Amino acid sequence: MFNIIKVLSSAVVSDKHGPVIYSKFGKSNPDYSVDYDSQQDAYKYFMQDLSKDIEALQSNLGVEDKAVIQKSDAIFNGTALSWAKFANSLKLRLAMRMSYADPAASRKYAEEALNSPVGLIDNNSQNALARYGAISPVYVVIFNYGDSKSGASLTSYLNGYNDPRISSYITKATDPSVKDQYAGVRLGIDLGGSKDRYGNFSNNIAQSAYGDYFSQSNGQAKLFTAAESWFLKAEAALRGYAGAGDAKTNYEKGVQTSLDEWGKSGAYSTYINDATSTQQPYTDPKNATNSVAAGDPVLSTITIKWNDADSFERKLERIITQKWIALYPDGSEAWAEQRRTGYPKILPNIINNSQGTISTKDFIRRIPIPLKYRENNGPGYQRAAATLGGPDTGGTKLWWDKK
Repeated sequence: MFNIIKVLSSAVVSDKHGPVIYSKFGKSNPDYSVDYDSQQDAYKYFMQDLSKDIEALQSNLGVEDKAVIQKSDAIFNGTALSWAKFANSLKLRLAMRMSYADPAASRKYAEEALNSPVGLIDNNSQNALARYGAISPVYVVIFNYGDSKSGASLTSYLNGYNDPRISSYITKATDPSVKDQYAGVRLGIDLGGSKDRYGNFSNNIAQSAYGDYFSQSNGQAKLFTAAESWFLKAEAALRGYAGAGDAKTNYEKGVQTSLDEWGKSGAYSTYINDATSTQQPYTDPKNATNSVAAGDPVLSTITIKWNDADSFERKLERIITQKWIALYPDGSEAWAEQRRTGYPKILPNIINNSQGTISTKDFIRRIPIPLKYRENNGPGYQRAAATLGGPDTGGTKLWWDKK
């Protein structure tokens, strides 16, 4: 169980920065430096370790003394089968992440996960949610600091799709210019010298039928939920992976499972058959420069209803757009999938202060390795940076970012 969390957390770090200290953790060199794994090597170790963990859990199902670990297990109350499903689902996630960088390995590991007897997290009762037992740190950032507002890309999709999850994701604005609307804020805009310029636009919330993620008293972190498994299977089926089933069936099950997660299951039939709604144009009443008119090519034309006649890319965009919406509020995973596939289409920054290191068109691709690791582990950092294939800036693509 510890190893599964180690893989999960290390993968999240790697998907932000690239190289990560994983297999060489705790092993210092004569000069006291510590070596990183390149992201490519790290993914190889992730898969090896998850496979061992799944095998170990599978061979001990029903044997362990659950009472010993219940008090320490803030996710599954010591249930081995749930941990096995979690590990297998995580294996499928990381396998699909490699789809453009190493298609053969992606297929191999994905098919192992898809055909494993332990199965996947495919029902909301099995969701991997880490309970803080206290205030959510995200609540502090949004409501106590006032440093985060709903993004315009998210609101433009939810509004455009008449998405029933919007009331569970976002609060209505109180600013007179957008009062009682779900109004997001674009990335990279001029705040006019104060964050309060958009201070009364919509806030993010996360009030799921399975608990309030951003609770002020009993928050939880979303590690993996059933909807993601169905969207992973939909893409795997689209790519022809064995054991994935049918892309349309998996896609629709992903949407249905997400709506159920947020207590909106009654809206499923209307929502899944909507073949006309698309991403909504964006209007900024504070600064017209930030507005995006209908027909602008930065807006997506993808609809909700599945269409077997669509091209591979149109089908992929439909799957990933709904997956991106369903992943909320797991921003790390949503960002990784958007970089990997290019979907959903995101409204670009207006202002780019990167001095040319990040493309406004391509968006930020990674986060540079933090200064403290450069200073405290200089030789290790230099060797890690050399694996990037480019400078240690936000514009350099990660290993799996090959599309």
